[in-house]
Amino acid sequence: MNHKKLFSYLCSPVLLSMRMNVDSKKTSVRGIRKSPGGSLKVPKVCVFTSSAFESLALEAGADHIANEKTYEDITSGADFDYEICIATSDVMSQVKNLGRYLGPKGLMPNPKLGTSVSPDKLEESIKSFKAGSKEFRMNNNSLIHLALGKTSFEDNDLLMNLDSFLRELDFLGIENKTFKQTVKSVHLSSRAFKGSYKLKFETIDPSNDEYFTN
Repeated sequence: MNHKKLFSYLCSPVLLSMRMNVDSKKTSVRGIRKSPGGSLKVPKVCVFTSSAFESLALEAGADHIANEKTYEDITSGADFDYEICIATSDVMSQVKNLGRYLGPKGLMPNPKLGTSVSPDKLEESIKSFKAGSKEFRMNNNSLIHLALGKTSFEDNDLLMNLDSFLRELDFLGIENKTFKQTVKSVHLSSRAFKGSYKLKFETIDPSNDEYFTN
């Protein structure tokens, strides 16, 4: 195997595919999961806030502070090269006008997702997303797809990211049902190996005594 091919395998994403026992037409499943074991990339964050909190946002790691031109670019359809948009509550009345543009891209700040926050939570929110926090959501086929990391990650790091996601999903209390009632199956895959690996259900249910035992 040449170096280029070896590098591509080492950098291959480890993918999780979860089939839900939930009707996507009746129930929306979405949340934020942290990546304590590391993430695939550091996202670019755009912050909508008032001048009083601009310095705080930049010091926390924001890549861009929205200004008048940012609003013009978004409404005109110009390139918007940011993966996360965070807004403070004091400017949300203005940001709401961008809903028709940011919403379809999954970028509209939302308090349930930690992207619409009070000014005192702004620093925490920015640092969390820069550290790898990411939204997950169930699609129309009742599937959740996400990347746990890369094949080059240590096993324990991948397990920490898996644990973070599973606990957040369990915490959502979907339809007031148990984890076992809402999840049908979970598979892991990567182009570094053929096929997919089905995880033993008892070991991925946070409420089960066998959780993460083998």
